[in-house]
Order: sequence, then C-alpha cells, then structure tokens
Amino acid sequence: MIEQNEIKKSSSTLIALCILTLLGSFFILFKGIITYLILAASNSTRTESGIAFINSVYFLEFISCIGSIVGAILMLNRKKIGLLVYQISSVLYIALTAAFAIFCFFSIIGILIGILQFFYLAPSILFLLLYVNQAKHLA
Repeated sequence: MIEQNEIKKSSSTLIALCILTLLGSFFILFKGIITYLILAASNSTRTESGIAFINSVYFLEFISCIGSIVGAILMLNRKKIGLLVYQISSVLYIALTAAFAIFCFFSIIGILIGILQFFYLAPSILFLLLYVNQAKHLA
C-alpha cells in the first residue's frame, strides 16, 4: 500500500524543463546585457522618459531572470516554493516583454524589434503552462 507521505519523484519532463529554464534564463541575461549596451550607446536619440523606461525594463528583466533561475534550482530540489518563484518571475517577464514590445512599436527602436520581443513571449508562456502541469512532482 502506498503511504500518503511518500516522497514524490521528479519526472524527467520536470528536470528537462528546469535545465532548459536555466539555459534560457542565462541566454536572456546575456541578450539583455548586450541589447542594453547597444541601446545605451544610442541614448542621445531618446528622451529622458524613454531612457528611464528602458533602464527600468532591463532592471526588472534581470530580476525576473534571477527569479527564474532560483525557481528552477528549487524545483530541481523538488521544492514546491520553486514553482511559485518561477511563476511570479515568469509573469513579470511576460508583462515586461509585452510592454517593451509595445514601446518599440511607438519609438525610434522600431517595429522589427517589437515583433521580435513578441516571439520571446511564446516559450515563456509555454513553459509556464508546462510547469503548472508538472506541479504534482514537487514536494
């Protein structure tokens, strides 16, 4: 008979999601640093409010990526709190990316960059849904 307090095993899907989350978050951090440096070099063409917005977005993106990394590490250790940390970070990242995409459409940055930002949303939304499905494997 199976006890109620039996330790839940991690699924291979959960482990793969966590590893991909770690890789993706480090990639987003790297992309963010490079993009921020490129944008900072052309700040002379932007207004003070535009510069403040970009700085805020990149700071919050950095925080959301760190949260995703922490959440993935906690989930690799089968901690359910890791899912909550990941979900909060993911929702923050999705909101920031959408806001930045809209900002790009209406600024000098350009429509192409705005469209590319929306492509970054698809994996984040997919992973958020996949993680919710894997919650049963967390203790």
